[in-house]
Amino acid sequence: MAYFPINKGLTANDDIRLQHKYAGMAGTLARETDFTKKEVIRLIEIHFMMTKRQNRTMDKLCFTEFMDTCLGFRNADAVEKMHRLFCVTNRKFMTERDFVVALSLLLMGSVSDSTKFCFNVYTEMIGSPEYITKDDVLLMARKSSAKMSKGLNNDEIDHNYVEFVMSQVDRDRDNRISLDDYRKTVNENVMWMEFLGEVLPTPENIQLFVEQFTLRPYVNKIEVAWENQHEPKTRGKKITTQSDSTRLTNESLALDNSSGSSLTLDPSLIDQMDDTPLETFQEPQADPRNLHLF
Repeated sequence: MAYFPINKGLTANDDIRLQHKYAGMAGTLARETDFTKKEVIRLIEIHFMMTKRQNRTMDKLCFTEFMDTCLGFRNADAVEKMHRLFCVTNRKFMTERDFVVALSLLLMGSVSDSTKFCFNVYTEMIGSPEYITKDDVLLMARKSSAKMSKGLNNDEIDHNYVEFVMSQVDRDRDNRISLDDYRKTVNENVMWMEFLGEVLPTPENIQLFVEQFTLRPYVNKIEVAWENQHEPKTRGKKITTQSDSTRLTNESLALDNSSGSSLTLDPSLIDQMDDTPLETFQEPQADPRNLHLF
């Protein structure tokens, strides 16, 4: 059977080598995440383009660049804590598997999984593994209010905000917010999910990135949850969004490293990716030394 490349941003040798090398992992991750096998392969190839092809690892700096450039997410404190949570295989950098699992959560995670993830990021930020106290909420509020006008009484605003948050989220009235408290609140009103600061990329930025590696429409699960919570008549209805194709064509995602070289993930990349099933691939006759670069 003929070989059909899925990513012309890579050389044919690199493309087929990565497909064969990670075929087993892709099959496993397709069962464990919300991605298909082909989508997993494409994400692994993006990981390769950002790391090994540039002689680097997916360390904190590389992941920060990815979140900024590809997902428009610039909360540096949150990104640092995310990287720590996502580094499951080791504590220094994200492997291909870590990267795919992380993106499954960030791009397509359920409300339940996203709720637990946001809570874990918040507790990492405050250094408390199980609870968010009233003082923690006040500290986070003061960080946010530092950006407000000096003419306002920020201290009074902060304390009022803390009292309001605790009245809404501290469900068992023990002066601290547990994961159970947080889940109950989010399940009633999903808009409370990021009450201590931005943790998830915006739906618009998620959709733009998703369109780089799949033709499947993006479903905003948080928006679906909001509709289900506040408009019972729409319960079960899927909400999908389509981006402006002109905007997609005119934008590109560039990843620069300190050496001055750059990686460009062209938004038209999806047009270059063939949709033939991976199972139809046949390795071409080529110098085997070119198929084992690492």
